[in-house]
Amino acid sequence: MSVGIHHQRGLTLLELLLASAIFLIISVAAYAGWRQVQLVKTSTDEQSQRMDDLQRTFYYLADDFGQLVNRPVRDAFGSELHPLQLNDIGENRIEFTRSGWVNPAFEIVPPRSTLQRVAYRVEDNQLFRVYWYHLDRAEDQITKKRLLIGGVSELSFRFFDTSKQWKENWPPLSNTGDVFSMPLAVEVTITFDDVGEITRLFQVRGS
Repeated sequence: MSVGIHHQRGLTLLELLLASAIFLIISVAAYAGWRQVQLVKTSTDEQSQRMDDLQRTFYYLADDFGQLVNRPVRDAFGSELHPLQLNDIGENRIEFTRSGWVNPAFEIVPPRSTLQRVAYRVEDNQLFRVYWYHLDRAEDQITKKRLLIGGVSELSFRFFDTSKQWKENWPPLSNTGDVFSMPLAVEVTITFDDVGEITRLFQVRGS
């Protein structure tokens, strides 16, 4: 009875190199595909977050300007500030009094007014909404501010007054007296680094 002898043939160096090259090509292609998917996902997430920031920003603007009231206040030095005041100098680009500020959690004791002093300012290309707990401010009163959106290069306003004219300043330079009328509408233009210029018109309550 004869017994057969089987010889096992190993891989040659050339075959090993060829297999390694094929594996490397497949790995690189797989990584490139995964990387592209991640880049698309990151871009989509960033765009989605940007849209959320834009919607939140214009929501606050619409809510604030829609609640404008004719109520002047005093600053920490006792100087009177107009109910609606556009500033060319200082931190706050625009500052005004609004109503409808609810306090469901009773954060302030005793309960504070439902009127609120609000301002918008741009710092380091970021748009902030600023507010105070009390209308007439004391020297030690804490300023609260909330970041709305970044990438802001310019913030400008126009005002549609009761004579149906657009004003670049508020209070209008022609106004006299202590009581100023309120505009019928406020036009807000924000220039962004990425999406460019966006303009929105907000109707003032009761106009």
